[in-house]
Amino acid sequence: MSINPKYELSQKYHENTRKNTANTEFSTKPAFKIYPDSKVINLIKNEDVKLDKEKDSFLHTLLTRKSTRSFSTKGVSLEILSSLLSISFGLKNSKKIFRTYPSAGGRYPVEVYVAVNNGVDIENGTYHYNILHNKLELINKKNPLEKIKYYYKSQNIENNFPILIIFSCIFERTMEKYGERGYKYALLDMGHMGQNLYLTATYLNMGVVAFGQSDFEDNVLDEFLNLKNGNEDVMYSFAVGYKNEVL
Repeated sequence: MSINPKYELSQKYHENTRKNTANTEFSTKPAFKIYPDSKVINLIKNEDVKLDKEKDSFLHTLLTRKSTRSFSTKGVSLEILSSLLSISFGLKNSKKIFRTYPSAGGRYPVEVYVAVNNGVDIENGTYHYNILHNKLELINKKNPLEKIKYYYKSQNIENNFPILIIFSCIFERTMEKYGERGYKYALLDMGHMGQNLYLTATYLNMGVVAFGQSDFEDNVLDEFLNLKNGNEDVMYSFAVGYKNEVL
């Protein structure tokens, strides 16, 4: 990210967190906040909700959403990929600019790329998702699998997933309206989009897992996507494919 004096604090933070500095020792116990002395009202637990998969498809999708770390070798068709992208990130309809996820101020700073490793009827390579026209734009014909495996080799996951969805961010789209605080809002956008992707993949009977870090600096994937102008940076990636039922 090139340093713009107007957004110096947020951009310095961004640059200083490119390297993986995660702790190797930490508590794995889930944390919950409780007010033990307060008056309480019991609510219905999720496991007590009686689900009819046909009638309650939304609840079924929401309650069965989870990360998948073992994928089958089955490839992804263009029809399924189209549904995955357009439902998760696309325009609600062609007459409006609003998409299927919320964005602070309607600024939409996040761009979506798709690395296809195993396509059924689509050429392997790396694509940009043109949301405005709902099209895939081929930007690199090389099979991206080896580069992706190298970058995410520290992840505890099989590397035979057919597609990797990559989020990049042009922070200035949001910061030119909200100033430094726009950096926070852009991160929230990515959270909304990630949950959309998880739910859509679950609805389509697919598996998905988010990659939040690697052992390398973030600019490795920037170079992979040829993002060299300094105003767009890779932030988040998701492996998507079909679950390996033989575990």
